[in-house]
Amino acid sequence: MTGDPLGHGSFRDSVIRDSAFLPRRRRRGFGGMFLLGALIAAAVGGLVLHARLTGCPLWAVRRVEVEGNRSLGTVELLRRLGLGPGTSWWRVSPGALRRLRAEEPRLAEITVSWRWPRDVMVRVRERESFLRIWGDPSLEVARDGVLLETREDLDPADLPLLTGALPLSLAPRRHLDFVDARDAWKEFLSLAEDEPGLWREISEIQYDGGRDFQLFLRQGHRVILWEAGVNGDLKKTIPAILTDLERLGQEDAVLDLRFHDQVVLHLPAAALADSAPAPASAGPPLGVGGVARRTAGNVEQRSGRRRA
Repeated sequence: MTGDPLGHGSFRDSVIRDSAFLPRRRRRGFGGMFLLGALIAAAVGGLVLHARLTGCPLWAVRRVEVEGNRSLGTVELLRRLGLGPGTSWWRVSPGALRRLRAEEPRLAEITVSWRWPRDVMVRVRERESFLRIWGDPSLEVARDGVLLETREDLDPADLPLLTGALPLSLAPRRHLDFVDARDAWKEFLSLAEDEPGLWREISEIQYDGGRDFQLFLRQGHRVILWEAGVNGDLKKTIPAILTDLERLGQEDAVLDLRFHDQVVLHLPAAALADSAPAPASAGPPLGVGGVARRTAGNVEQRSGRRRA
């Protein structure tokens, strides 16, 4: 008689057959623990390497050069950047440069570059002032209109004084703009760049509102009545007219450039009684289409002839 009378064989076969469809049990491995240990070791190694590198003289700055700063002190500038001999050359971050530029309105641009083998160059470009405002506080006006604190070593004769109908609440870091005379800013910048001698002779620029200005010169009693956006070509002839007045010894004069295509020269009555000829330059004295007129009396009597 063959087979298993109790059926043990068939039971064993069914267990083996059914176990083939059961999920296999995962073996406990060490991959996760190994990865965690590697991360911890890398972090510790990085800290040790950082400590070694920051203390190594090969990675330290040997010399720092600063150029372009006129008003900002070199020591204070490097202190605020956290940079100096002995510090690591990678310590200066872009965020520190942005913060310094935001905190210092006189600072227009600053860059830090590395120079082989262990030197660092800091290049600074400061805003250049071309006007000043007297008050509390006293301010300087940069060429881009940004208001700056007055330098301690500023000579009042270096910059013309801006007075008149100015906006209220002027303070450093704010921007000054002539809303009704936007052309005036460009004209004054051009005058300062093209005629630096004449610009140094201007002691005060008075803003009368709208597009009207009065420019007071340092020598004698000379005033230039200026309207923004008018007579651009004739304004270039101002140095020649002043030269003629200087040659004739005439210190009191008013140059009115508010009339269309002409310069009206107001002289004292005593000067008109003199037989001296009218000022005339060697070349075309008043530009294209310009006519010089000599009158006596104040300017207000002729204001009705201004161009609308």
